[in-house]
Amino acid sequence: MRQWILVTLLLSTSMGASAQQFGPANTSPLQGIDETAVVVNNESISRRQLAAEIARERRLLPADINVPASALEQQLTERVVMAHLIQQLKERLNVTASEEEISGAIASVAQQNGVSPSELLNRVRRDTGLDEQAYRAQIAGTIVENKLKQGLVGRDINVTPADIDAQIAQIARQSNIAIELQDLLLPTPSGSAEERGEIVRKQMHALSQALKDADSDLQQVAAAMPEARLVNLGTVSMAQIPPRFAQAIATLPIGEVLSEPVVDQDGMHFLKVLTRQSDGNLLIPEAKVEHILLRVNGEEDIAAQKVMIDEIYHLLQQGADFSALASKYSQDPGSAVRQGDLGWMSADQVVPAFANAMLNVPLNTISQPFLSPYGWHIVRVSDRREVDRADDVLRARIRESLFNKYLEDAWQQRLIQLRQQAYVEFR
Repeated sequence: MRQWILVTLLLSTSMGASAQQFGPANTSPLQGIDETAVVVNNESISRRQLAAEIARERRLLPADINVPASALEQQLTERVVMAHLIQQLKERLNVTASEEEISGAIASVAQQNGVSPSELLNRVRRDTGLDEQAYRAQIAGTIVENKLKQGLVGRDINVTPADIDAQIAQIARQSNIAIELQDLLLPTPSGSAEERGEIVRKQMHALSQALKDADSDLQQVAAAMPEARLVNLGTVSMAQIPPRFAQAIATLPIGEVLSEPVVDQDGMHFLKVLTRQSDGNLLIPEAKVEHILLRVNGEEDIAAQKVMIDEIYHLLQQGADFSALASKYSQDPGSAVRQGDLGWMSADQVVPAFANAMLNVPLNTISQPFLSPYGWHIVRVSDRREVDRADDVLRARIRESLFNKYLEDAWQQRLIQLRQQAYVEFR
């Protein structure tokens, strides 16, 4: 196609111009800047527009980032393409944010920070350089993106009780909660599969009756069932318990016996929690956290952003101010306006990689860069505490946290599909 156009241009030039007209004399220095640089589906992006949008993306990066120019240009161009694809999706689905929604979101952010909306806007202008119009546009984009997430992928997300139990077990293991535990073991019977099945059915019936008669006293149950073996495990740390066992007993009330055993090669384990640290409630570790986030868009973005987060980490090691770098470079808008401050975060609110960092980095130091589903992070922890949570409150918070995680994962996959299915031509 391009060859045909080139031939046509050459023919028209040779037929319509004399030899004296050849040469650069009549060439404008602005010629070509309004030509199409990229076609994204049915949208054409001129060279002038692409240069402006790349420049805007470049301003969001650390000034001292040491990335090869060609790789950086490709990375920034891809970000521009993704921004246009998302905008096209918004327009196609007619998803918008009303002025009332934007003002409400700003008021909510201001309330969380203990300031008035006008003071928040002053802080945003001071820390990020965004005026009110630009900040409202940023908030509107966040609102619309959340609507897209909920509408396109949110309906298919299901957080199951098993998901919540697994998260609680993980928290308990990270917290090294101490429990006093008994284990009533019914060994695996011998014989054919059919014979074993019949024996297990009889054992379960006998066990159920024995638990009822003994009021869940496993010592009495073991005495009533010669084939059973009772092991007093004593006080153990949740971190020392195999994950399947930890998940089974993480929310088991004190004094109750598992209704469904944990099965392994030894047989069926009926576990009972005699005591648990914190009077039966889980101690949930919390940390007062600040972070810097560089988001990633797909696998190809991970390496490029790693170079950038390493540069920021190097600046911090050289004594740069964490709050200033977070305000300037963090791609988490909610915390960037607060110099990276996330406030008190509990382990059930965050993904495992983030929980591990915030629970283990020494106080008042910075973590090494680490990757989560949201991108590359650097965190700083100024304080820690442990908080007792009622089971229903804990489960509700974990359900919300897991839903948000699954939602973000599904959205990132949707964006990858959006990019793969798009028609993008670079000219």
